Amino acid sequence: MRTKVSLKHLIMGALSLTCGEMVGQSTTPGNVAGAGTDFLGWNNNGANNFPLRVRHDLNQPIEWYTDSTRRMLLNESLLNQTVNGYSGLDHSGFLGVGRFNNSVLYGIKRPYSMLHLDDNGYSWFAYRPWMRAGMLITQSSDQCYFGLKYEGGASTSTVLSWSDNNIGDTGPDALRIIFVGPSNGSDTAASTDGLEAARFLAAASGNQSFFGLGDWKTAGVNPNQRLDLLNGRLRIRQLPNEPEAPALTKFLVVEDTPGSTKGVVRWRYLPQPPLNCDWTLNPTTQNNVSTAFGPADPDCPDIGDAVGIGVDLGAAAASAKFNLTSANFPTAQAVEATMPTGVLRGVKVRTTGGSDREIGYQASVEGSGTYLEKIGFLAHVENAPVYRTRGVMCFTNGATYTAYAGFFASNDSAQYSHGVQGLSRDGDVRSIGVAGRSYGRANVNAGVVGYHGIDSASIYIPAGNYGVIGMTAGSEPSTDWAGWFEGDVMVNGTGVIPGGVWQSSDVNLKENIEDLTNASAVIGQLEPKSFDYLTDQYPQLGLPTGEQYGFIAQELRQVIPEAVRSVTIHAVLDSTGSEVQPALPTLVINQSTIIPFLVAAFQEQTARISSLEAQLAQCCASDQGTAPQGYKVEPDDPAGDLQEQRLLIIPNPVADITTLEYYVPQAGRVSLSVSTSDGKPLGTLREEQAEPGAYSYPWNTTKLAAGTYFCTYTLDGQVVVKRAVKVR
Repeated sequence: MRTKVSLKHLIMGALSLTCGEMVGQSTTPGNVAGAGTDFLGWNNNGANNFPLRVRHDLNQPIEWYTDSTRRMLLNESLLNQTVNGYSGLDHSGFLGVGRFNNSVLYGIKRPYSMLHLDDNGYSWFAYRPWMRAGMLITQSSDQCYFGLKYEGGASTSTVLSWSDNNIGDTGPDALRIIFVGPSNGSDTAASTDGLEAARFLAAASGNQSFFGLGDWKTAGVNPNQRLDLLNGRLRIRQLPNEPEAPALTKFLVVEDTPGSTKGVVRWRYLPQPPLNCDWTLNPTTQNNVSTAFGPADPDCPDIGDAVGIGVDLGAAAASAKFNLTSANFPTAQAVEATMPTGVLRGVKVRTTGGSDREIGYQASVEGSGTYLEKIGFLAHVENAPVYRTRGVMCFTNGATYTAYAGFFASNDSAQYSHGVQGLSRDGDVRSIGVAGRSYGRANVNAGVVGYHGIDSASIYIPAGNYGVIGMTAGSEPSTDWAGWFEGDVMVNGTGVIPGGVWQSSDVNLKENIEDLTNASAVIGQLEPKSFDYLTDQYPQLGLPTGEQYGFIAQELRQVIPEAVRSVTIHAVLDSTGSEVQPALPTLVINQSTIIPFLVAAFQEQTARISSLEAQLAQCCASDQGTAPQGYKVEPDDPAGDLQEQRLLIIPNPVADITTLEYYVPQAGRVSLSVSTSDGKPLGTLREEQAEPGAYSYPWNTTKLAAGTYFCTYTLDGQVVVKRAVKVR
């Protein structure tokens, strides 16, 4: 018969055998199913009973603890864990000792290595999945690891790893080797910090590290070379047994100039005395060495002869005065120039006397091998805390027809071919990939001109001043574009587009298509305004001057929210980075969104008017209806004679204040009344005993809804009915 015993009970039993008799067991109220706390106790000389508690929660590590801060955790079966973005990790059987903290957002909650010592760590950003077979130590926001690193196959490395929290302190943190002596001594080893023997330090870039020998703690500095001796001597007790170099050309020297490079080991060429007339030494203040100069001489190089390094020029005429051939150097020629003051040039080229063409510098990159990249000219400016840097600077002067300060042409049949590519990054105030600027008195001045399919000699540009011009020779709108922008475009100023603005409206790009309804009610809520822009207060926006017409974005958003959008106008900075105009959060509207509502409202009004006209025709053609027998419904004719019409409505369709003009041919009882299109009376406007003559009445229609109404004029039983239409 086989009995199953859980790991929990085995541990409890082992502890009871080791520590003494089990005191008791209880289940903590309120825990989830399967959770509880087991209490173990042992006796200390029979005087005191110190409890050791073991807690085992469902799906959590087995936990021994003596108080809320010190405990020991053991993962049972803990698969598919995720730490520092690495998922699918197996942490089964890992043991942790220390102050694992569950209450901190980034706290270390369980052991991540086979042995994990934690002192309230809260950063796991340096953890790697190969930190398994070893000891991991975490404290605060840092960690270190000592153990094995599986390299694949049968290869395993022994690793000592340390990390940096990278949270803005004075790091990177160092790996230090420290010797400590008895604390009652007076030497450095007896101090609290002890005597530092060596220090490993990673560079801030994270791409290299430095090893320094010495007490860097006491010196208060850090190593900054691959091998850095703080003090003392470098000694080699036994030299290598290899044969002596047959031709020594360089020797080691130590930099003795005060500064950050003092003590750095460098090399210099061994001084070589002139052997024959190939080189001439002038032992003066400068000690210049010269060759291939002077008048023609059959025995020594002269002004008509060439110099070759790495190449035997032979007896044939050379193609250049100086010829350099390199077979095993990554750089064929290196130029370093240093001077404390004045203008310093790495290379200066000056040509004179060419009869056809003069080229100051020509770079040709050739070769039939397989290369990742070929670069004709590479200019790199670095370590220059100066006001201005330029990778390449070109200047021309003297051309009579065409002048190019820089001319770049790409003739490659590559997948991606660029004439010019601009890249800028890390600027504190401005970072611009390509900047074009033009000053001049020409008919056309443009900072940047881009054109496609047009020969530069026959390009046509309208006279004027332009920041950027984009042109294309094509006329096919589906493939030829003078400019293309992926994303939103801001134009601070007036945008003039004679050809109109086109928007994507293809049915293949849309879904959830429905007809607009109740558009008249939407349009009725809009409140068009006339206004003036605050051009002086916001000069950076290029707002137009004079009276403008449109809508208020805040009001339009209440009616058509989709027509309003929030944007932020970026702050305007000067050349020093100072803010001239602050950033401006504002609202913009898309007036084209209103057009569908206008069309739909017009269609609704047209349908309503057609329906009302049909009702009116039916009403007037019948003896029964809204007009009593004998009523005469006459057509509106504002130009007709008032005496013949008896009643005129001016204007019609009606305005907010509409004039009702009526004529009384003989004295009698007169009344004016209004009813709806279905005959419902709205009230009597005027009722009086009138003498013969023409009369008028101002009719206020502001409270009437849009629709059709009937105005009735009655004189001693004689009735005239007129139709009034209100459109809004």
